[in-house]
Amino acid sequence: MVVEIMARLPVKSLVRFKSVCTGWRAMIGEPSFIHAHLRCSASSATHCDGLVLASTASKLYLLNPATRDAITLPAYGRSLVINYAAGLRLDTVTGKYKVVRSFYYRSMYPISRMGMEVFTVGEADARWRKTITDPPYPVRWMTALFVHGGHLFWCIDRRLCPDAPRGGLLRLSLQDEAFGVTILPNSLDVPALDDNVLVDVLHGELCVVHAVSDTAAVTIWTLSIAGGGVWRWERRYCIRRAVS
Repeated sequence: MVVEIMARLPVKSLVRFKSVCTGWRAMIGEPSFIHAHLRCSASSATHCDGLVLASTASKLYLLNPATRDAITLPAYGRSLVINYAAGLRLDTVTGKYKVVRSFYYRSMYPISRMGMEVFTVGEADARWRKTITDPPYPVRWMTALFVHGGHLFWCIDRRLCPDAPRGGLLRLSLQDEAFGVTILPNSLDVPALDDNVLVDVLHGELCVVHAVSDTAAVTIWTLSIAGGGVWRWERRYCIRRAVS
């Protein structure tokens, strides 16, 4: 479990953790860990039911490795600046796959106003269409995280929008394409998304991994939706290693 978590952390965090204890320093230096970290870092694609959404600096591709089919998704309009915070998932209501990507409005300066577009795969006369409303905050350049229940998550980019809530995650429902904001757990020592905080998916649930180098501890929260559509964080794991 520790190796799986550490392999997903940024390099800056790993450099700090090497000075925490000899055990972590030895683990981070092992070839098997280095290869695992490279695999996690090199991934620029998102997967769904065997389909792969891959991005380059200017295009999005949808691939089916089983059939070797591939399509290039349509280009974007000249008035938009694409940042490719993209995501792919099945809409369980329509039974069709949806690709979501974010963009900045070029006419806005400084560039901070963001919009999102949806492309429904297999739809007649398929094309990019903007969501009914724009997201309330811009998001970081990253692959969207998908969780059970048909929601995509991104980290909010407070560098472009300082007024955004600290530790905020943007949430998009694929069913009604409505946006929402989820805040990090209240018990998190540092209520911000810094190098010590990793947002990922664990067994279909959104999870937050907080690594504290001073105490050599890794704490994991998972997010689930309760009755009435209320999102709730639960502290699931706390892993500690003896400091030598």
